[in-house]
Amino acid sequence: MAVVLVAALVAGVAGAPVASAHAAQQSVAGAASVPCVEEAAGEVAMATALACDADVEVVDERTEWNTVFAQPDGQMRLDVSALAVRTLADGQWVEPDPDLVEQDGVLTPGAGVAAMEFSGGGDEPLATIARDGHELSLDVDLELPAPTVDGPQITYAGVLPDVDLVVTVNQDATGFSEVLVVHTAQAGEHPALDELRFALGASQGLEATEAGGGFVAVAGQDEVFAAPAPVMWDSSGEESEQVTTSVPQGTVAVETMDLSVEGDAVVVEPDAQMLADPATQWPVYIDPGLSASLNDWSAVRDNYGEDYRFAPDQGVGLCSTAASSTCSKTFKSRILWKFSGLDAINDMSPSNITATTFRVFGSHSYSCTPRPVTLHHISSWNSGTTWPGSSKWIEQSTLNVAHRDGCADQPTRWLEFDALDGGKAVADGTTGTLSLALVTDESSMASWKRYRNDAQLSITYQRAPKKPTGAKFTDPVGACTTGADRPVLRTAYPTIYAVFADPDGGNVHANVDVYKASDPAGADNILWHARPAAQASGKGQSIKLGGMVNGQIYRVQMNGVDSTGRGGATVSCELEIDSVPPKMPTVSPVEGQPAVYLEDVSSGGPNLKGRFAFGNGGSSDVVTYQYSFNSTAFNKSVTAATAAFDFTPTSRGAQALYVRSVDRAGNTSPVRLYTFDVNEAQRTWLLDDGGSTATPWEEQPVLDVSASTSWVPGPLAELGQSATDKALLFDEGADVVTGPVWADTSTSYGVIATLRADDVTASRATAISQDGTTVSAFELGYAPCADGDGRCWSFTVNSSAGSASPVSAVSTVKVSAGQWMSVTGTHDDAADTVRVQVCSLGQYPDEGAQAAFSSAWAGNGSTVIGRALGGTSSPWRGAVADLRVFRGLPMADDLLRACHGVVPE
Repeated sequence: MAVVLVAALVAGVAGAPVASAHAAQQSVAGAASVPCVEEAAGEVAMATALACDADVEVVDERTEWNTVFAQPDGQMRLDVSALAVRTLADGQWVEPDPDLVEQDGVLTPGAGVAAMEFSGGGDEPLATIARDGHELSLDVDLELPAPTVDGPQITYAGVLPDVDLVVTVNQDATGFSEVLVVHTAQAGEHPALDELRFALGASQGLEATEAGGGFVAVAGQDEVFAAPAPVMWDSSGEESEQVTTSVPQGTVAVETMDLSVEGDAVVVEPDAQMLADPATQWPVYIDPGLSASLNDWSAVRDNYGEDYRFAPDQGVGLCSTAASSTCSKTFKSRILWKFSGLDAINDMSPSNITATTFRVFGSHSYSCTPRPVTLHHISSWNSGTTWPGSSKWIEQSTLNVAHRDGCADQPTRWLEFDALDGGKAVADGTTGTLSLALVTDESSMASWKRYRNDAQLSITYQRAPKKPTGAKFTDPVGACTTGADRPVLRTAYPTIYAVFADPDGGNVHANVDVYKASDPAGADNILWHARPAAQASGKGQSIKLGGMVNGQIYRVQMNGVDSTGRGGATVSCELEIDSVPPKMPTVSPVEGQPAVYLEDVSSGGPNLKGRFAFGNGGSSDVVTYQYSFNSTAFNKSVTAATAAFDFTPTSRGAQALYVRSVDRAGNTSPVRLYTFDVNEAQRTWLLDDGGSTATPWEEQPVLDVSASTSWVPGPLAELGQSATDKALLFDEGADVVTGPVWADTSTSYGVIATLRADDVTASRATAISQDGTTVSAFELGYAPCADGDGRCWSFTVNSSAGSASPVSAVSTVKVSAGQWMSVTGTHDDAADTVRVQVCSLGQYPDEGAQAAFSSAWAGNGSTVIGRALGGTSSPWRGAVADLRVFRGLPMADDLLRACHGVVPE
């Protein structure tokens, strides 16, 4: 078996361009070795034909009558046979076999194109035929004996006295005829022959109706079965060893019978005059028939009736009794063929049809002298069509031929007629049917010829490649569209992609042209063109474009071109080129936020929200700003319309903000680096001074300590861990420590203090507060426990600046006199809650307790240790070891450090 390199279509491997039927085959990088075979499925057939320089059948297009070939010139050919040439049997294609076999008490063809069953005698219907899920049965009101079988013929002998019923499956096993053979004149007088009634059974959806002198069974608009006008004839024609299914040549007496469909029966009326005529030559044959064939043929004669579905051949021209004893009458004859099942051709454009050939076997001619015979394209016809056969006669081609056994140079043979106009007419018409007729000189028998019924039709076509699908820009990415939604791409050399396919499976070139969007399509306006090497049908192809400059709008047109240069429908994609990146953006901190994070300045603090705004730096086409903190990930973005975002740090220290602008084409600007430092956002007093002021930790403001307030050892000193640790003792009414305002109590804030209560007899007492106008904004101390037993640590806020309407978060941790505790109070403005958390020194903070609070206000007075302003809270009686006030919420590690007496970092 020959093996060549063929594009591996399934894997999408590129094929090689084919310039002509005999072009040198080019090996394809990555192609697989594929054997040269006679048949293949789908697009593989064309790839194989191109590579192997041979016709390859497209096996999945095969039907009983049709065969499709891929040709090595890149074209396709549909071959249609008037007779069925194959049928499916047990899933395999086999030749039709009309010879009958017995199976389960009925007779069936060995391999029928239509499924047929015939009675084995008795009460079963005479015949049943099925096609495409539809079934039709015919029965006779006669006693059917056990039949005898001879090949395709069944004889039910003596159904009436001297009358046999003969059923014959036609030669391509698509239907059958049933002939009553009336052997004698006396038999012809039987009253049962006055009217023949055939019971008709039809499956659901199938309806029988009279047509053309016979009847058809239709399902919707589709003709499923057809029966021609029934005829009867005597034995004046040529003798035959078998009962013929059509009128033999030379028969004198031929009559067409009347047929009607009456409900569930077909009624046929034999010609009484022929049966009674003393000149009738017996036997007489009475012949209705039924077929499921796709195609048709018939001989129409001017004064001799029709020979519908003749077998095996019939004549064209003049048959004259004066010139030949084989002519029982002098008559003119024409042969008609009708090829159906050409829907695929009907779906094409006439320009796709490149050749149409009608082939017929010439079986006889009157003489050996060549004489013209002409093929015509005619109007559609049916079994009832009579002389002259058509109202339309469009000449196709003429051959000057003779074909006769014994003629040295003109033997019986196949002849080919050009029928290109007929093939184009199918493509241009409304049905997938082509009717043709052979006609010759009808004035003299010198032109008389005979032709077999097994004619063939070949239609060669080459369809243009399909319109490209899946078109898009891939580098950079952009949709294929036109108008205002066209993409803007950042390079003058973008890559476009589309899938190019040929309906016949041939290799396809991607044909790409670039125009200005404002220019109409046309060769003179093309700015850039490319047609890369052809690749396998159905393969996606990528083309890097050129010919474009910044700031212009272009149209890219693409279509597929096959190996012969035939181009398919185009797809258009527009784009605008913008290859200039935007300018560096600007970054500005927004005023009016809890924190303003100025460039290269330490400000704000953890949990203090700030806001940054971006500017385009003078570029008008910015659509997005991309940014990230402390890396160039650029994993966050805001639109140019928003151009700002909130920033709430979760840790202290240096921050680096990286920002870049992105324009509509995806170009990115130079990166703007904005650095700043997140401050502590707290004021811390360790209260270790021992003087009239409390020296701040690092750069915190000084607290003023009243003269009566004394210094005592702090908790670390009491534990022997730090001799220098001190605390402030509040043991009389004049004891107070004040400092500047720090917390913004209208938003989120927090306060942490290490406290010791020495007297817990008051209902509530305040150790730390911040003054408002008449009452404190917050109070950190103790209050009655929720269970009514003793005092618990609490954080209290007042609901307005002018009156004490306290809301308290009260811990479950009870206050023990003389015990040091770290107490934290917070207001979460986002959650509208106040919270208190407590820990013993060296332990972890508890889960805390909280209360709802949504009426925050700004207390702009002093930070105070030792008492509250207004309200009912008593001054603190005890000690305070350290104090930390936060703008924003303290972090978890702030609480943990306070619980363990650790100085803030």
